Amino acid sequence: MIQISHVEKRYGDLVAVDDVCLELGDEIFALLGRNGAGKSTLFKMLVGIFPPDKGHIAVFGHDVRRDSLAAKQEVGYLPENLNLYPRLTIHEFLLFLAGVRKMESSRPGSSETEIRELLQYFGLWDRKHMLIRECSLGMLKRVGLMGALIGPQRLVVLDEPLNGLDVENIRLLRHRLRQLREQGKTILMASHILSFVEELSDRVGIIHQGRMKAIGTVQEIKTLAGDARLSLEECFFRLTA
Repeated sequence: MIQISHVEKRYGDLVAVDDVCLELGDEIFALLGRNGAGKSTLFKMLVGIFPPDKGHIAVFGHDVRRDSLAAKQEVGYLPENLNLYPRLTIHEFLLFLAGVRKMESSRPGSSETEIRELLQYFGLWDRKHMLIRECSLGMLKRVGLMGALIGPQRLVVLDEPLNGLDVENIRLLRHRLRQLREQGKTILMASHILSFVEELSDRVGIIHQGRMKAIGTVQEIKTLAGDARLSLEECFFRLTA
């Protein structure tokens, strides 16, 4: 269970996240909002990059302030703006993350097995020795996704995961996220591709100017917007008008 309770984050006079409450279980949850609405700020507080100014966040019982290391061990994170290690190869980068997540201590031999599976799945096995600085935008996004997915963590946070992916890799990611949900993991993502969100998500949240405007299934969001025939895009604009 992920618990976000009355969380606030300010940058000077700007309230980036304003009294947000959210609970997540074993599901795919999509957070929708315009640029600057507070999505990335909320994600960064959840994964422990910086603390909230007010409120409480717990990741499977671990408080992100008081028990930050344990909380971070539960999370795989793909930021919107990737900043990977340019002098490492793709394989070295994934091996490094496997070490950080202590995969070998719990399951000896598991890191190489999982790295191979991910590289083959996302079509990068033959390029595993390529330096990250030599990767194309699409390859970098796949490397970032693999970095978020590798390991035993129970929460995966993806900030705009579709940017830079082609149609084939979007299909692969969709299938992978469904698999993770079936394994009992929690997926939290932000995306501007509302067709992807509508097809995949168990629940959706709409955030606007730092405040959560609506939470529910796609059908519940349509009901809140006043017309079950509306598209998710139309619901979004109606609820954030």
